[in-house]
Amino acid sequence: MDTNDDVLVYYEDKNPGELFHCYGDIANADHSDTVLGSARYACSTVGGCTTAPASYAGQGYIRFPDITHGGNYFTTLECWMPSVYGGQASRPKSLVIDER
Repeated sequence: MDTNDDVLVYYEDKNPGELFHCYGDIANADHSDTVLGSARYACSTVGGCTTAPASYAGQGYIRFPDITHGGNYFTTLECWMPSVYGGQASRPKSLVIDER
């Protein structure tokens, strides 16, 4: 990945009572330094919202611009997905993005 790579997370959320949202975190190789990214939420705005809407159901994508951090760091996406059957959101799903 280059220093100007964007990551798009596509979603389809049919549960307006829970919000699909993701965090883009970075950590160095030995985990001695971790920077937690801010949340991006599914909403009616193209690319997602930085604040949670009151409720939302629909499809689209969340955009993380220039997500790589270079050097000895790697990026992790952590996303919370709404339950299909109601109740609380599922545990987060994580994906490591490593350019090495």
